Amino acid sequence: MVCSSLVLLLSSLALAQTPAAPPTPAAPSAPVVLVPGGDARVAVVGAAEVDDVDGVVLRMSSAGVRWWFHGRATLVWGDVGTTGFHTEAESAGGNRYGIRRRSPGGSISDEDLVGDVIEATTPTEITLVKRTERLFGADRLLAIVVEPLSGASLKEPRRRRTVVVLGDSWAAGFGVRGDIPVPVVDEQGRPTKVLKAPGPRCPFTPETQDVRQAWPQVLADALGNGVGDVDVVVVAWSGRGMAQDWQGDPDPDTVPELLAASVVAPDVVAGVVVALGHNDAESGLLDTMAFRAAWQVHLKELQRRFGEETPIVVVVP
Repeated sequence: MVCSSLVLLLSSLALAQTPAAPPTPAAPSAPVVLVPGGDARVAVVGAAEVDDVDGVVLRMSSAGVRWWFHGRATLVWGDVGTTGFHTEAESAGGNRYGIRRRSPGGSISDEDLVGDVIEATTPTEITLVKRTERLFGADRLLAIVVEPLSGASLKEPRRRRTVVVLGDSWAAGFGVRGDIPVPVVDEQGRPTKVLKAPGPRCPFTPETQDVRQAWPQVLADALGNGVGDVDVVVVAWSGRGMAQDWQGDPDPDTVPELLAASVVAPDVVAGVVVALGHNDAESGLLDTMAFRAAWQVHLKELQRRFGEETPIVVVVP
């Protein structure tokens, strides 16, 4: 059913007499190689693509993988279309990745991926997320080499309810990490210093883009009670729309076409949000008949793919 409201979407500290001896660090166990897309201990999240080569392709923003571990994990990256490998620093188009850590108690913390090694001093669920959009290229994650601490076990990550969001630059997180200079003046109006504050005038670069700070992730976190119980699949591309791009060109891939090529497990989708139309009208060359027809076709396809009982929220631009 098609809805126009988000309402339907989901609703000892002890003092010792003498200092205790420092604990002996646990020795790492033999490394375990996890292959995304082929190992149940690694869940594919977002719109990551599993194909007939090795690993998974991370193309869309929010695409990634999730696994539990305690110890040290090294990411092995590959080039899309080849079987070679490279480091994260050499990833195509300067993509950027983020990490979401979730403890067994449910607390969540976000950080940027720096390098290719992730440490977990306690049992931790790690979600690796591509925070830059498809425009910056794609990477292949071939494997995760885990060196668990002695006695630590690897377990399958829990499946989550999922919200699918179709959108444009707002959904992709265009420039959310950008900044503009903000002058600070004293009581006499004299400038004293310049601060950096988020603003709309920022360059379109991988550094300023982060899907984790865009509204789809904020929505998923709110629906997930702040403990990561809801995932978000963001299918978005800056400048693209429902039937044409921001320059009025109907030839580039539209966002519905991007969704059709994305892998999303329909059995966990709890709702769909469609926030498109701004770029279609941006050029002033909007073909209203083609736009209306594209909407009708797309809504029917969403109902077919995710079920007629799945709520579909339409956000009017």
